[in-house]
Amino acid sequence: MKKFFISVVVGIFVGGILAWAFLFAVPKLPDIFANLFYYPQSKAVTVIQDVQKIFKPDASQYFIQSVDDSVGTSTKVVYADLGAMTISLYENGQVVQELPIQSVGREGTAWQTPLGTFDMNYKEQNHFSSLGHVWMPYSMQFFGNYFIHGWPYYSDGTPVPKGYSGGCIRLNTPDSEIVYNFVDKDTRLIVTTNKKPEIQKDFQYVLQEPTPDISSAYLVADINTGEVISSNKANIAQPTRSFAKLMTGLISLETLNQYQETVLNQDIVKVSDVLYALLLADNDEAGRLLYEHKNKAQYLKDMNTRADSLAMNQTQYEDTNGLNDSTVSSLEDIFKLLQYINSYKPFMFKVLSLDSYSFGSLTQTSLNPLQKQEGYVAGFADNKKTEMITIMAIDVKGESTLTPIQKKFAILVQSDSDGNTEEETKKIYEWIINSVLIRENK
Repeated sequence: MKKFFISVVVGIFVGGILAWAFLFAVPKLPDIFANLFYYPQSKAVTVIQDVQKIFKPDASQYFIQSVDDSVGTSTKVVYADLGAMTISLYENGQVVQELPIQSVGREGTAWQTPLGTFDMNYKEQNHFSSLGHVWMPYSMQFFGNYFIHGWPYYSDGTPVPKGYSGGCIRLNTPDSEIVYNFVDKDTRLIVTTNKKPEIQKDFQYVLQEPTPDISSAYLVADINTGEVISSNKANIAQPTRSFAKLMTGLISLETLNQYQETVLNQDIVKVSDVLYALLLADNDEAGRLLYEHKNKAQYLKDMNTRADSLAMNQTQYEDTNGLNDSTVSSLEDIFKLLQYINSYKPFMFKVLSLDSYSFGSLTQTSLNPLQKQEGYVAGFADNKKTEMITIMAIDVKGESTLTPIQKKFAILVQSDSDGNTEEETKKIYEWIINSVLIRENK
């Protein structure tokens, strides 16, 4: 009886130790293994005591910015600079810690890390990625399938190799834990880059003649600097119709697996192929397909979240094709999106620059009628030619010299009448050539 009692006690004791190990120690072995043998050592944490607040450009510069990189003074903000590859933790307008970023999505690819301003309202100590089939320690979601997280590892504990991420912001696991503990519900995240297009301030545009009389809403701007040259009703929110497809395409790139197969017009294609039909041919079926490829409500939520992140304050999406009159935007907001695509989504901009693209049994041809015009760079048009975006490279003469300087202008026109945008875009294009000069600042 005594031996039986001792055996029971020993069994309970040993069982308790094994249960504790299974529940608490074993799950941490991959992290322990990775930290000991793989993770590179973090750089020494730099505490910056005297940091100036990061301000928005002054309104008098009249530049439309595609990413709001201002940091508030009363809340927690996480600031990720993908150019400097650093992530900074702000509190009350001051940097309290700066940490190195190990990898991000590769520039120019469909999985390039998105820029913008986001609210981090979900975090998980160890998140399993259904796309990468890896565990991501100290994960903080900021948009769609994009997270800030520590070094990922496979289910057998093997860390993933070094290299580009699938679009997430990857940190060393100890550094990710620091950010994880800093972040509260709805902590603001600003993802930006110091590799911004240079805004030249050594010149100004001079208009020799007023803009031609055009009744439609339009906006003419230097797409690289964001400087608006001329506009009409560009700040008024109105049904955006097919212009909505620009955001539909962006959300596809930033939230869907581009290598998955789907069916378009009875052809088996990749999700990445659908983008060409959407943007070159204004294909409503392509927009519907992307919308239905994932949770519908989530797709629209992502579209509106992305609009907010780019400060598109007059924009609201209720569908992916712009068929709902409640889907509204202004030309200024559309230009913000276009400028972002031009600067930071070269994959999508390349699609907009093509004359045609073939996949399966389909050939999608650009609907923009100015594609054969000298200086044409890229464009978008709807089937009825009531909405048109045309980007033209134009040699602009100097006011005091005959040496031209090439500038890229975005011409956005939105009309209530079918077919009007083609003629009106041509008028604006000719006006730029004949009436816009550059005056050098002295």
